[in-house]
Amino acid sequence: MATYKGVGLDTTNARIRSGSSSDDISFDAQITATDALSVTGGTTSDTLTVTGDASVGGDFTVTGDIISRGAVDLVVQDNFIDLNFANSTTTRESGGLTVQMNRTSGFVAGTVTTFVAGSAGVSNPTFTYTSGGSTTALAAGDVVVISGAAQAGNDGLFVVQAVSGASFPQTVTIKGIGTTAVDGDTPWAQNQFEADTGDSCTAFKTDLFVQLVADGVNFPDASGSPFSAGTFLTAFYAGAVESNFTSNGGYSTVESTLQSAYNGGNGITTGSSTDIAFTLTSGNFTASGAGSVNLTPTGASSFTSGAALTLTGGAASALSTSGGALTLDGAAGVNIQGNAAEVDITTTGALDINAAAATFDATGGLTMALSGGASSITSTAQNLSLATATSGEIDITSAGNLDLNGVATTIDGSAGVSIGGAGAASDFTSTAQDLTIETATSGTLFLTSAALLDMNAGANIDIDVTGSFDMLATTTFSIDGTGASNVTATSGNLTLSTATSGDVNITSAADVDMDAANVDVDATAAITLDAAAASTFTVAGASLSLATTGSGELDLTSAGLMDVNAGANLDIDVTGTYNMTATSTFGIAGTGASSIQATSGNLTVQTATSGNVILEAASGDILLGSATTADAVIDGQNGTVLSGTSALSIVAGVAQFDVVYISASGYAKADASAVATAFAVGLASEAGSAANGKVITMPQVAAATFASAPSAVGQRVYLHTTAGQVSTTPPSGSGNVVFQVGFVVSTTALGGAIYPILFQPMFIAEIG
Repeated sequence: MATYKGVGLDTTNARIRSGSSSDDISFDAQITATDALSVTGGTTSDTLTVTGDASVGGDFTVTGDIISRGAVDLVVQDNFIDLNFANSTTTRESGGLTVQMNRTSGFVAGTVTTFVAGSAGVSNPTFTYTSGGSTTALAAGDVVVISGAAQAGNDGLFVVQAVSGASFPQTVTIKGIGTTAVDGDTPWAQNQFEADTGDSCTAFKTDLFVQLVADGVNFPDASGSPFSAGTFLTAFYAGAVESNFTSNGGYSTVESTLQSAYNGGNGITTGSSTDIAFTLTSGNFTASGAGSVNLTPTGASSFTSGAALTLTGGAASALSTSGGALTLDGAAGVNIQGNAAEVDITTTGALDINAAAATFDATGGLTMALSGGASSITSTAQNLSLATATSGEIDITSAGNLDLNGVATTIDGSAGVSIGGAGAASDFTSTAQDLTIETATSGTLFLTSAALLDMNAGANIDIDVTGSFDMLATTTFSIDGTGASNVTATSGNLTLSTATSGDVNITSAADVDMDAANVDVDATAAITLDAAAASTFTVAGASLSLATTGSGELDLTSAGLMDVNAGANLDIDVTGTYNMTATSTFGIAGTGASSIQATSGNLTVQTATSGNVILEAASGDILLGSATTADAVIDGQNGTVLSGTSALSIVAGVAQFDVVYISASGYAKADASAVATAFAVGLASEAGSAANGKVITMPQVAAATFASAPSAVGQRVYLHTTAGQVSTTPPSGSGNVVFQVGFVVSTTALGGAIYPILFQPMFIAEIG
């Protein structure tokens, strides 16, 4: 298999080349290995660091520790986590998990600066513990947490064997590799360090929770005997120390007393029809405390007391059923007493009160509010009286209709009768009889409407007035007819006018036909004639004048084509300037030889803000110059410039047909031996010396604006990060594009920062 040397962009001089041993290879995106990725370091201390996310599609095998320092949970999709896997011995080993709940309250964390590894049979591991000013000292037996170590394997839970002293810095020895091993009752404690100096990680005491499976050898119960192998044990201690876990009963089984069962879950669910029975042979069943007692069986229930039964609530209480009737049955009656508050009987069904006689006595008034269905108060074969005894009104109020039915209805009012309707349309109707609304002896008859007053008759409406008929509307009025109609003055003028302001609008669904001897339309302001279809303004056999008499413009505007046709010539005479402006395009075309000329002065053909000036000949060339001599000739069909000049000469020794590049002295032979001579720009069309010779160059000689002046002929020119400018220095910023524009052909400015270049554009690279 071949080995490929790295290829990349050399940002120093903007060229792509293979890498050398002194080069750095930088990738800002991901590296994908389609077969496998092998990273080999020079020493055992080498580290592969990934600052972003990493995804492993195959197996991920780690010989050392796996340290997860994420800010979110460790998510595992496997159905099982296999602990102690591959223990091929016959010795049982405990397994489980720990939860480091928190730093112990009141304990101020310190800093670890040095780790010393333990040596088997010689010395235990140690670390140097320093204070930040108020750090709490450690003591033998403490369970200590170390986190944030430079060597990730030094993070974890440790049991302190000994401390060098009570003052700082302390040398703390842990149990593990050396002469004192980790106790069998604390198998979750780490037992070794990786040697390291100059560290600044954190150490502190902890509140610790442990769950594990007993191995049958360690973890003594309260009597001092080890729990059976496979027993699921748990322990939690605030400010944990080793003796918490090594003492008899330091761990307890997960299943225990009623209290621990409650701590594990506060429900009991029966799995069969067997009753849960409480038999009180003596003593009472008492439920007390600040909580509540909730009895919510789904089956029928019975609560029977052989003596008196008292249910007393300290606040508003309810006795209800979610289905079926609730029966209160008193052998000697039922007493409901509300004391100084109300007695509220509420039902969404019917309230049925049956009695031989019923009396409602209320000293503060009687209110019956009925809703949900039709209601009635009926007296069978007897009068029904609604009366106020000494004073007060009888108010009959209906949210719907008020229906009074009688053989005859008489409403007598000694002080007037008022019938008012609101919220909907009202009517006063007499069926098959006359309806008379009148004032009997005196008084005015008022018909007043807040909106439209609509008078409909089966035949005619006859309005007879002995005086004049005056129709006055404070807003608008309308006289409409469904057939041919007229408003006519038999003699005299007929005037349609607005008195103080407003328009006179004459609108017709068909034509408006105005016939008169003369039509005189005078307007003190403007006259507008609008039509939505093709229109004609015609004078038969006479002249038609459109003119402004004193001042003002004459504007002819067309949303589409404006077609001006003349039987003879079209003569446009202007005493000032003639200006023709089109918002899109315009054309002036002649079928014969035509000209656009200025008798004196300049003739300018230009695009004002954008766009090209296009000169095109159907055949022949386009001549630019005087009437007799062309300064430049352009092919009329393809736009090629047919004449031009070049400023550089060929260096001596160049033969005809040699490939050339631009050197500081002129065109010289191109050579691939080095970068400086490898940028070919053309071919020599004849042999030359420093004084003569010609070169055929494929690109064009042009000029460009430089961000900084070029220093030598032949320098490569690149697009600059300043829009519209070029430079001899390629851009190097992240996200920049290296784009060659051409080569310098002269270091003499044409003006300002503008220098001549040979235009040869070429994409080089994009910088990641």
